[in-house]
Amino acid sequence: MKKHHPHHHVQGTGTHKTREARTGEHCPLDGWWAPAGREADQRYIAQGSVLPAHDGDTVTWIFVARRSDSRQPKYALPAAGAFIDNF
Repeated sequence: MKKHHPHHHVQGTGTHKTREARTGEHCPLDGWWAPAGREADQRYIAQGSVLPAHDGDTVTWIFVARRSDSRQPKYALPAAGAFIDNF
């Protein structure tokens, strides 16, 4: 089992919200995360997922946005029940 590392906390509206975590740690919040200093390289990471390396390096990930509709993925998923032969 992976050792849990403490995270940097920022006081929010009555609750503590984790705003950064390092590669190899479990993601504390669903949302859009970016490597520190590389905000253009945002990606959606689900809570509980292990934060990945960026370009092969260990980085600090900064929480950017919580709402999943704040930024849409760059890819589209086929409709439910669609088959590859239908495209």
